[in-house]
Amino acid sequence: MTIHPPHSDPHLPDQPYPPADGLGTIPEWLRQPAVATEPDRADRLRIWLGDHSGKLLGGVAALLLAFFGVVATGGYRSLQRWAEPPAAYPTISQPVGEQAVSSASPPPAAGAFDGTPAADFPEGAAGIALPAAKRTGPFTEKQVAAALAKVRKALVTSRLDRTFITSKDPDRLLRQFAPDARADLRKDFASGAFATYATPWRPARASPRTSRG
Repeated sequence: MTIHPPHSDPHLPDQPYPPADGLGTIPEWLRQPAVATEPDRADRLRIWLGDHSGKLLGGVAALLLAFFGVVATGGYRSLQRWAEPPAAYPTISQPVGEQAVSSASPPPAAGAFDGTPAADFPEGAAGIALPAAKRTGPFTEKQVAAALAKVRKALVTSRLDRTFITSKDPDRLLRQFAPDARADLRKDFASGAFATYATPWRPARASPRTSRG
């Protein structure tokens, strides 16, 4: 019997035979320990996007909503202004050739005492009201009434009598006082001290104009 040496089959790849335990041969690259490599910029960006994708989507959605809200509001207001009729505003002067007329009544003139208790006070001499006369000390009620009447007459003359107020002569008021008091009162009108009990009016005198050559 002839013994032929073993030879490889040309149709089969060159591969090691499995060991006797049947587990097969372990490749050399699996036997080497894994070498840790530092991730580059693209890897870090990809990892960060993967971790924050939810937050990014929410932020982008909020920005888009805010943007479209502003655009929609501005467009709606522009449409309203376009649809509204033009507003008429009052002018300072009426058009040429036309006369301005108004149907509204003028507002009532404001008084100096409007809004105060004095607004309801009587005007003129009716506003000078003296207390009722009654016996006082040695004076009878009749004597007190006569004295109060003189006081009221002096008040009306000094504050309300237009003839006295516009006159330069104070005698219209001074003759209502006792004769022995008139001389001292006349001095008051010369010095200006009379303003405490009288209101004379003096028209302002314009100073003469001088021409300059």
